[in-house]
Amino acid sequence: MENRNIDPFSDEPIEEVSEKEPEIKQGESLETEDLPPAKPIKKKKRKNTPARNVAITGTLTAISVVMMALTCYLPLTIAPLVVISLCYNLAFEKCGVPYGVMGILASVGVGFLVCAANVEILLIVTVVFVPYSLLSLLMRKLDYSTMKKAIVRIVIVTAFGALEVLFVYLLGALVAGYIDLSGIIGKIGGEFALGYVIITLISIIIFVCVDLLFMRLVKQIAKSLSKI
Repeated sequence: MENRNIDPFSDEPIEEVSEKEPEIKQGESLETEDLPPAKPIKKKKRKNTPARNVAITGTLTAISVVMMALTCYLPLTIAPLVVISLCYNLAFEKCGVPYGVMGILASVGVGFLVCAANVEILLIVTVVFVPYSLLSLLMRKLDYSTMKKAIVRIVIVTAFGALEVLFVYLLGALVAGYIDLSGIIGKIGGEFALGYVIITLISIIIFVCVDLLFMRLVKQIAKSLSKI
């Protein structure tokens, strides 16, 4: 700022001296150094604590036992047992193998007490749905995202379905009150071999459709549980 002698008795107007701010052109910044771009804030995934895993596994185990009880004492078909297998798969997917195995053992043990009057249901769960849950755990990386993975998974599920039909047939009278394969084959008519093949093919189609539905349900429910 320059020094000026100002006469207070003069009639001349006094010019105001102001400091001009530097002009900022478009695209220019007052800062000499460019700041690095801000990094996006990543949401931390909620980790499952042992207490949380126990709570989730316990809830799924309770649901599976309730489904067993409903099937034992109400005129229901296979739908509740499908829900049981879904609970097992969710326990494996969300809490891990140790908690999933503990959930299966707990549900089968409590189910034995609940379904003491109807052992057929417990046998079906043990022979069909528990092995399917363990198989789903082994096939976790074989989803239906690519054609190659889908074909391999369908082949495995097809072999599993054929074996399960054989196991249920061999159980015979032990599960005849719930699933009487011999009676169903007899109603189809014709030779036994033809009836058995038809039942096996129908069972395989059902297994593949249920497996596809399970894959989607387990992933969607597991995502929903992660937000809770």
